[in-house]
Amino acid sequence: MKKRTLLGLMAGLPVSGVLTACGGDNSGSAKVRLVNASPGYSALDLYIDDNLKVSNVAYGAASGYVSVDKGTFDTALSVNGSTTQLVTTSRTYDTDTTYSIVAYGWNGSLKSVIVSEDQDDADSGSMYFRVLNTSTDAGTVDVYLTAEDDDLEAATAVASSVGGGKSTSFGTVDSGTYRLRITAEGDTSTVLLDVSDVTVSSKGVYTLIVTPTIGGVLVNALLMQQKGDVTALNTTMARVRLVCAMPSGARVAASVGDTTLTSGNASPAVIGYTQVDVSAGTLTIQASVNGVATPSTTWAATAGSDVTVLVSGASAADATPVVITDDNRLPTSSTKYKMRLMHASQALASDSLTLTVDLTDIVSNQAYRSASSYISRSYNSSSTVTVSSLNAGQIFSLTEQSLVAQGVYDVIILDKSVAGSDGMLQTYYLSNIRA
Repeated sequence: MKKRTLLGLMAGLPVSGVLTACGGDNSGSAKVRLVNASPGYSALDLYIDDNLKVSNVAYGAASGYVSVDKGTFDTALSVNGSTTQLVTTSRTYDTDTTYSIVAYGWNGSLKSVIVSEDQDDADSGSMYFRVLNTSTDAGTVDVYLTAEDDDLEAATAVASSVGGGKSTSFGTVDSGTYRLRITAEGDTSTVLLDVSDVTVSSKGVYTLIVTPTIGGVLVNALLMQQKGDVTALNTTMARVRLVCAMPSGARVAASVGDTTLTSGNASPAVIGYTQVDVSAGTLTIQASVNGVATPSTTWAATAGSDVTVLVSGASAADATPVVITDDNRLPTSSTKYKMRLMHASQALASDSLTLTVDLTDIVSNQAYRSASSYISRSYNSSSTVTVSSLNAGQIFSLTEQSLVAQGVYDVIILDKSVAGSDGMLQTYYLSNIRA
């Protein structure tokens, strides 16, 4: 493979208005297509000046081009078959110019950006390449195009520090076949997408659209060729976290498919996320407690998801792994955080729990071996967080707790390995996974 070159890819340009390129002349009409980069909507329609121009564009796909008169028109998106406008933006269309309208964002927060597709061809043996990051959940990313076996630590990003809702300008990269990897900014060990055999043609012009996944941390991508195909580049990975919640400090070992989560960890413990290849679809979760195997559990895995495997029970013979779906997407409001309660205390197995923040119950009647849905609240730099049960009363209380905007919090109630000096058998885990 030729050594790639980079000429001026820059981050920091907001995804708004028109991502510009070289324009056409002053005659004729414009050509417009819709690209659905929104995982929140399975199919979208495009209206221009209240006229249906494009219909039923599936997520990850692009429509054909339609003609639009020169001028400024209201441009709206709706769910396929519905006349209710989800987002409406005034757009200006120039004569003899080609555009892609890229729809992105989750259900309830749909956005769009118009991309001009009249960049001159690259030189022979090269291609023009830019990045459009629509995955605000994943945050700022770096993008690498490398040979299959290249070490990322020694590689140079073709685009770096591309924030959510930002785009780069065009840079020049050698054409060829690459391994695409997207990482967290400045962290080559945190790979958010890894796809092999990505081919870009000589003289081509490409926009890589980074899109979010259901879990909120991993990403997918769409490779959009100017006036050409849109190719989905999807992750085959999911992230799995382990909660060891056995009494008396029992040791838990667990694996998902061929991936080991832990070879043996004393309870109570919360073991961070491990990436697992879920391309096989349904995977088997194996666990043991103090060397005694638990019944295996099957998991119908979804690529891009985050899940927690909770191993709990009164004894090794009673232990059961339970899969709990996590939602680590950012709150849709920039001033709010999300929080949920997970009940993993065997000592309170017959009792339900209540989570209170600043004297308001936000979760009630949470049963053992389960987690609540996420509740969104306005951030507060000094909150009081308590968990209680009907029979045991208050289990713990935190005062002057900072609950930050855009935080995603888990409150997990576990048993201590032995009773503490206060006689309590419970401990807690409070974390912001977005910190």
